Amino acid sequence: QSRNLRSLLVEHMHPQGIKEMAAPKGLRIAYATASLLGSFEQGTASDRIKALRSLRDEVSLSSTSFYQKNTARILVQIMKDLLRCRDSKIRQLQLAHDFRMVFTGNQRRVRAELTKYHLLEMPEEWNQFAFDDHVHDANTKGRKSPTHLIMDAWIKGIRYLTVVYYNYVSPEVIDELIEASAILNVNVQVGIEMLVQHRDKYVRFTWEPHGVNNNRAFLKFLEDKAVKKLMEDGRKVSLYQQKYVFEVFDNFNRKYRKNLNDDLGIKMSSLQRREFIDFVGAGQPSLLHLASFIRNSLILQVKKEAGGETDKQKQNRLLEKLRTIDVEMIIEEFLLPSRNPDIHDPTRPGSEADLPELLKLSPEELLRKLLSLHSSSKFTLNLSNLSAQDILELLYTCKGLITHIEIYNLKNAAHGMTSNVPGKLEKIVGESVDLKSPEEHYRLVRSLQNALSDDNVISLKRVIQTIIWEYEEQRLLLKKHVELSTEQHKPEETINRVFKQMVERKEQLLDILYHLSTFHNYYKKRTLSSRIGSGSAGQAEHQHGMGMVVLETLPARAKQLVLKEVAKKKRTLIPVTGLLTRNSHTCCHDGPRSTGKSDFFRTLPVFRKPGCKRWKDWSLDGFKVHPGIAGNIATLGGSAQTSERAGFTGSDKTKEKLRRPWKYLNTHLKNTLKVVVGFIPAFLTFYLTKEWWLLAYLGAFIWFAITGSRNIIQSVLGGGGLRRSPLLPWNSLISWSRIADSLFYTGFSVPLLDYFVKTVLLDHNLGITTGTNPILLYSVMGLANGIYISSHNIFRGLPKGAAAGNFFRSILAIPLAIILNSIIGMALQFAGIPDAAGILQKWAAIISKFASDCVAAVIEGLVDRQTNIRTQLLGYRTKISQLFAVFAKLDLQFPEEDVLEMLQSPKMMMETLNFEAQEQEKLIIVNALDLMYFWMYQPRARKAL
Repeated sequence: QSRNLRSLLVEHMHPQGIKEMAAPKGLRIAYATASLLGSFEQGTASDRIKALRSLRDEVSLSSTSFYQKNTARILVQIMKDLLRCRDSKIRQLQLAHDFRMVFTGNQRRVRAELTKYHLLEMPEEWNQFAFDDHVHDANTKGRKSPTHLIMDAWIKGIRYLTVVYYNYVSPEVIDELIEASAILNVNVQVGIEMLVQHRDKYVRFTWEPHGVNNNRAFLKFLEDKAVKKLMEDGRKVSLYQQKYVFEVFDNFNRKYRKNLNDDLGIKMSSLQRREFIDFVGAGQPSLLHLASFIRNSLILQVKKEAGGETDKQKQNRLLEKLRTIDVEMIIEEFLLPSRNPDIHDPTRPGSEADLPELLKLSPEELLRKLLSLHSSSKFTLNLSNLSAQDILELLYTCKGLITHIEIYNLKNAAHGMTSNVPGKLEKIVGESVDLKSPEEHYRLVRSLQNALSDDNVISLKRVIQTIIWEYEEQRLLLKKHVELSTEQHKPEETINRVFKQMVERKEQLLDILYHLSTFHNYYKKRTLSSRIGSGSAGQAEHQHGMGMVVLETLPARAKQLVLKEVAKKKRTLIPVTGLLTRNSHTCCHDGPRSTGKSDFFRTLPVFRKPGCKRWKDWSLDGFKVHPGIAGNIATLGGSAQTSERAGFTGSDKTKEKLRRPWKYLNTHLKNTLKVVVGFIPAFLTFYLTKEWWLLAYLGAFIWFAITGSRNIIQSVLGGGGLRRSPLLPWNSLISWSRIADSLFYTGFSVPLLDYFVKTVLLDHNLGITTGTNPILLYSVMGLANGIYISSHNIFRGLPKGAAAGNFFRSILAIPLAIILNSIIGMALQFAGIPDAAGILQKWAAIISKFASDCVAAVIEGLVDRQTNIRTQLLGYRTKISQLFAVFAKLDLQFPEEDVLEMLQSPKMMMETLNFEAQEQEKLIIVNALDLMYFWMYQPRARKAL
């Protein structure tokens, strides 16, 4: 809660600007992340948006990594984990170390951390097709604020997200949701789930007002009088549904709380309604909230009693019992309507006097009402608790207004499809009768959808006939089941009435078949599309979290990892195939294209103009469901695990232990050890193979001096050379960890080049020396050096481009080595030193090394220079756009003044702004300080400007 850190979230503050002097990057990212992880009530939406924007800038704009997107994702994930484990200092230090190591963008480290957190590597082009058409935030039954939800979706790699709200939505929620999605470039669609009566159940529709996917448009839409009235009616529906939650709350206190106390041997007191409401926060109270609240209360009570228990066996028995009680078990055992028969079941339509108006509408009336509010609306039918007959009837009675069906839902799949037996008969028979497997049900629904979408009357007729015949089979089977059941299950009058209703329903289904032409025309010029969602709220257990991805849009390595995890049951391939089209785009800003033969040459990389930008993405053609057979869509989230489980075990009292101590060794000590370990083989090679004392004792030092000097020269050259800012000392541009790595690997190159290649292979076996064939000698050594450098570059996780560049720079060093060999040979002969060829042979490896590092110092120094310039250009572009944004706001605030003339006199301008526009004054100061910091403290910033 530091006020100093809070001030660093000011808009327009660049992560490479003046804030670098106020706090280190890790602390700034930690504070921004902490501002997003609190409950929905902590801070305002604007505070969360500021924190999200700052976090985005910190992990993206300030990174010079080639692996930017994936690095940014894992940095935020590590910081979330670090902030949550406040009880373990060792764990926090481990995560802080992981954070610093990953920040370098090393590909191997980033991939290892992604795998550890069950995250998939995404393409750096950010063109993966990752989506979720049904998630919830804290305004319904979720636990995350809209900003937190969008951040977690971005961490998972989701690009397309539909956030569903129950019955109504508030303007401030939409404002936060769409603003957050714009910051992280997540395509968000808002859905509002409405209930409507259909026979003996409520059916759910998700209403998506399309074409209002930005703040201004959606807020204007919500300000409409008719929409406001609809939202008020929706609130009444939510309050009506919440009555059941509070009645079950009281019933649990009266009845089931005592049962739990007796079973567990504890003394949990009555739950307080005010505490439950505070626990729910801004959301709509639901059974999921209540189950989580009961579980949390149980955990606190058990911890309290187990902590004071002296009998270890009883303590362990108590904790073991608690592990078997999860959220889903609490719902099924205590909260479902079947467990509370004395309370009105809100999932069954009734005729109460207080029934909200919206729940009295028929399906068609509701959809017509919503369509009148927004003509581009989409309506998705939720298949939960619906039979194929229900779906057929709804599609027909709604007259083509239903545009999508949620063909697959991870939450529904985790719980299994509900039985198709009518509810009244279930109560009569006294047991559930499974007439159709989930796979058969999916297959039938998919056949109906295909027949409508493909404009195929023949298929449509056959599907409808199959649905009717299935219903008749149900009727006959149930009749037989009732006849065979015992007398206690046979209230004759009720059974006859129910079967009469089934006969009437069959006649209505036949009526659809007789009006096949009408039904077909409803979807003749439109497609009944599919939606796939997770139903994730971030609270339920034993089901997958949000997000799915089409495998073909992932990098090859990530695709292989998914298949391995599927085999180990750590991830799931759902029985749906995503049908995608890959699109290539080219955008040129270099004037009109010429026509004729030159068009062919423009397609070749050599002749392509630098002003042209090319990228690829994917567009969805549809989904193909095949029950029981895995498709090409993988879940992004694993099966949710309760964060509390570790809490009951008492493990927080055990002594903290550090695993893999080498990984978390102090960086300075680790760098020293790397240099020492690399020095040993280099020294031993020279000491054991050279007779001349100079090379025997000093050869390794000379070798390491060449490598270290090259790295220093390269870094200083890349950062500005001798003309850099006087406030930028030369050692601030150097990465000592990078030099330590270079010295470690260059130490092992000594036995390779000097002994195995030069002495054993070339001299002893082939007779090639500097005296016999210097060109071939240096060519082979340069080639061997290039292969070695490229190999350890790939092993270290460096970019493939860097590995390839290091291979070719060793090849380019061959001519230089030959020239140096000739110059040194001529100098030795001129000085009259005997056996010049023998001396050159002894120094050949060092000459080859020196030539290679000279080329590397120039090439990699220029690469570092371009990287620094590119980074500073990005920073300057951001600052200049922010400057003009402030200028535009001043023009709006002072319509009669010449703002440009005001800016000519800083003193007068600041006095004016301090009096009339203090916020703009602050932004001008921030921009000025950032620009000054760029100029003075950032490498190559002057050249970039």
